[in-house]
Amino acid sequence: MATIGEIYVVTSSGTGHLVPCIQLCNHLSSTNYTPTLVAPSTVSADHLPAVIHITAHAEETPTSGTELEAHLFVRFNGPGSAHPACAIFDFQMGWTKHIFWKFKIPVISFFTFGACPAAMEWGAWMSGAGSGRVNPGEVHLIPGLPAEMQLTYHDFV
Repeated sequence: MATIGEIYVVTSSGTGHLVPCIQLCNHLSSTNYTPTLVAPSTVSADHLPAVIHITAHAEETPTSGTELEAHLFVRFNGPGSAHPACAIFDFQMGWTKHIFWKFKIPVISFFTFGACPAAMEWGAWMSGAGSGRVNPGEVHLIPGLPAEMQLTYHDFV
Protein backbone atom coordinates (compact mmCIF):
# COMPACT_ATOMS: atom_id res chain seq x y z
CA MET A 1 0.00 0.00 0.00
CA ALA A 2 1.25 3.49 -0.79
CA THR A 3 2.33 5.96 1.84
CA ILE A 4 -0.38 8.50 2.68
CA GLY A 5 2.02 11.20 3.85
CA GLU A 6 4.61 12.19 6.40
CA ILE A 7 3.92 13.15 10.02
CA TYR A 8 6.54 14.72 12.29
CA VAL A 9 6.44 13.50 15.90
CA VAL A 10 8.36 15.84 18.23
CA THR A 11 9.45 14.32 21.54
CA SER A 12 11.12 15.58 24.66
CA SER A 13 13.94 13.58 26.22
CA GLY A 14 13.29 11.01 28.90
CA THR A 15 11.75 7.58 28.68
CA GLY A 16 8.31 8.78 29.79
CA HIS A 17 8.16 11.04 26.74
CA LEU A 18 10.19 9.06 24.22
CA VAL A 19 8.45 5.68 24.57
CA PRO A 20 4.89 6.99 23.96
CA CYS A 21 6.16 8.99 20.95
CA ILE A 22 7.88 5.90 19.52
CA GLN A 23 4.66 3.93 20.07
CA LEU A 24 2.77 6.67 18.24
CA CYS A 25 5.28 6.46 15.37
CA ASN A 26 4.74 2.69 15.17
CA HIS A 27 0.99 3.18 15.07
CA LEU A 28 1.27 5.84 12.36
CA SER A 29 3.45 3.47 10.32
CA SER A 30 0.77 0.80 10.52
CA THR A 31 -1.73 3.24 8.99
CA ASN A 32 0.59 3.98 6.03
CA TYR A 33 1.91 7.33 7.22
CA THR A 34 5.65 7.90 7.35
CA PRO A 35 6.51 9.18 10.83
CA THR A 36 9.65 11.23 11.39
CA LEU A 37 10.70 11.46 15.03
CA VAL A 38 12.21 14.81 16.02
CA ALA A 39 14.22 14.30 19.20
CA PRO A 40 16.73 16.19 21.33
CA SER A 41 20.34 15.40 20.48
CA THR A 42 20.68 13.60 23.82
CA VAL A 43 18.43 10.78 22.52
CA SER A 44 20.32 7.86 20.97
CA ALA A 45 19.11 7.00 17.47
CA ASP A 46 20.84 3.62 17.25
CA HIS A 47 17.60 1.68 16.82
CA LEU A 48 15.32 4.45 15.60
CA PRO A 49 14.75 5.07 11.90
CA ALA A 50 14.15 8.58 10.55
CA VAL A 51 15.25 10.59 13.58
CA ILE A 52 16.02 14.29 13.29
CA HIS A 53 18.08 15.53 16.21
CA ILE A 54 17.75 19.03 17.57
CA THR A 55 19.76 20.50 20.40
CA ALA A 56 16.86 21.03 22.75
CA HIS A 57 15.35 20.51 26.12
CA ALA A 58 11.76 21.04 27.19
CA GLU A 59 12.28 24.77 26.82
CA GLU A 60 13.32 26.45 23.60
CA THR A 61 16.91 27.53 23.14
CA PRO A 62 18.17 29.71 20.27
CA THR A 63 20.06 26.75 18.82
CA SER A 64 17.15 24.30 18.93
CA GLY A 65 14.70 26.55 17.13
CA THR A 66 17.28 27.45 14.50
CA GLU A 67 18.16 23.81 13.81
CA LEU A 68 14.54 22.72 13.40
CA GLU A 69 13.68 25.71 11.23
CA ALA A 70 16.76 25.15 9.03
CA HIS A 71 15.80 21.49 8.58
CA LEU A 72 12.25 22.37 7.56
CA PHE A 73 13.44 25.11 5.22
CA VAL A 74 15.79 22.80 3.33
CA ARG A 75 13.34 19.88 3.40
CA PHE A 76 10.27 21.73 2.14
CA ASN A 77 11.61 24.43 -0.16
CA GLY A 78 13.17 22.15 -2.76
CA PRO A 79 11.53 21.29 -6.07
CA GLY A 80 8.84 18.65 -5.77
CA SER A 81 8.89 18.67 -1.98
CA ALA A 82 5.70 17.72 -0.19
CA HIS A 83 4.67 19.16 3.16
CA PRO A 84 3.86 16.69 5.92
CA ALA A 85 0.26 16.08 6.90
CA CYS A 86 0.97 17.55 10.35
CA ALA A 87 3.35 17.70 13.28
CA ILE A 88 2.43 16.05 16.58
CA PHE A 89 4.40 17.40 19.51
CA ASP A 90 4.93 16.21 23.06
CA PHE A 91 3.24 18.77 25.31
CA GLN A 92 6.66 19.76 26.71
CA MET A 93 7.82 20.71 23.22
CA GLY A 94 5.00 23.16 22.57
CA TRP A 95 7.46 25.88 21.59
CA THR A 96 8.03 24.00 18.30
CA LYS A 97 4.51 24.72 17.06
CA HIS A 98 5.45 28.25 16.04
CA ILE A 99 8.23 26.89 13.85
CA PHE A 100 5.88 24.44 12.13
CA TRP A 101 3.31 27.21 11.69
CA LYS A 102 5.88 29.24 9.74
CA PHE A 103 5.79 26.44 7.16
CA LYS A 104 1.98 26.15 7.31
CA ILE A 105 2.19 22.70 8.87
CA PRO A 106 -0.79 21.91 11.15
CA VAL A 107 0.16 20.94 14.71
CA ILE A 108 -1.39 18.65 17.31
CA SER A 109 -0.41 18.48 20.98
CA PHE A 110 0.19 15.00 22.43
CA PHE A 111 0.11 14.27 26.15
CA THR A 112 2.63 11.54 26.83
CA PHE A 113 1.28 10.66 30.25
CA GLY A 114 -1.73 8.52 31.14
CA ALA A 115 -5.42 9.28 31.38
CA CYS A 116 -5.52 10.08 35.12
CA PRO A 117 -3.13 13.04 35.03
CA ALA A 118 -4.78 14.31 31.85
CA ALA A 119 -8.22 14.10 33.48
CA MET A 120 -6.96 15.90 36.58
CA GLU A 121 -5.32 18.63 34.51
CA TRP A 122 -8.46 19.15 32.47
CA GLY A 123 -10.70 19.02 35.56
CA ALA A 124 -8.56 21.53 37.44
CA TRP A 125 -8.61 23.88 34.48
CA MET A 126 -12.37 23.55 33.92
CA SER A 127 -13.19 24.06 37.59
CA GLY A 128 -10.85 27.05 37.97
CA ALA A 129 -8.88 25.38 40.75
CA GLY A 130 -5.59 26.90 39.66
CA SER A 131 -6.78 30.48 39.94
CA GLY A 132 -6.08 30.90 43.66
CA ARG A 133 -9.20 29.06 44.80
CA VAL A 134 -7.30 26.51 46.89
CA ASN A 135 -5.64 27.77 50.07
CA PRO A 136 -3.16 25.97 52.34
CA GLY A 137 -4.91 23.15 54.21
CA GLU A 138 -7.84 23.01 51.76
CA VAL A 139 -8.65 20.42 49.11
CA HIS A 140 -10.43 20.83 45.81
CA LEU A 141 -12.66 18.07 44.46
CA ILE A 142 -12.84 17.79 40.70
CA PRO A 143 -16.42 17.20 39.52
CA GLY A 144 -16.80 13.77 37.94
CA LEU A 145 -13.61 12.29 39.40
CA PRO A 146 -13.29 10.11 42.51
CA ALA A 147 -12.66 11.89 45.83
CA GLU A 148 -9.23 10.21 45.98
CA MET A 149 -8.18 12.40 43.06
CA GLN A 150 -8.69 15.63 44.99
CA LEU A 151 -6.21 18.46 44.60
CA THR A 152 -4.45 20.21 47.44
CA TYR A 153 -2.79 23.58 47.72
CA HIS A 154 0.60 21.87 47.20
CA ASP A 155 -0.49 20.59 43.78
CA PHE A 156 -0.45 24.20 42.57
CA VAL A 157 2.74 25.57 44.14
